[in-house]
Amino acid sequence: MRYRIKYPTRTKMVMAVSVLFSVAMLQVAMMAERTFPVLFFMQLAVMAILVVSLVIEAYVRLGKRTLEIRDGSETLNINGYQLDANQIQMIKVKGYQHAAIGLQLKGKKAVSAKCCFKFVDAKHTQELLRWAERNQIQVTNTYFMTWV
Repeated sequence: MRYRIKYPTRTKMVMAVSVLFSVAMLQVAMMAERTFPVLFFMQLAVMAILVVSLVIEAYVRLGKRTLEIRDGSETLNINGYQLDANQIQMIKVKGYQHAAIGLQLKGKKAVSAKCCFKFVDAKHTQELLRWAERNQIQVTNTYFMTWV
């Protein structure tokens, strides 16, 4: 079966922090009753971070990614990248409702960006967990870096 997946981005969090920082800088400028060049440049930097994060989010969302799990097979196909069950050390799950999933490969300490994803429809997570159980791959609910 083929399932649509996407990158687990944290753009909403970056945007929220940028807006809060921007509002705080405006409050400081209003209380000082005069403009400081440093505050202006800090405000400009925050807006640049906001714009860059929006551009990255748009670029990441443009790509259509799929995960293919074949019944009775020991391989996963992530957007054309084939992984055998014996290459995967463990499957890490971060979160509950829209969980980010990372496939940690043997010999690697971190989850690579190509092996990190979220299902578009969260109910497909159970299919991946059944595949992991069939192939005796450890599944842990833990924190891992999602890269984007």
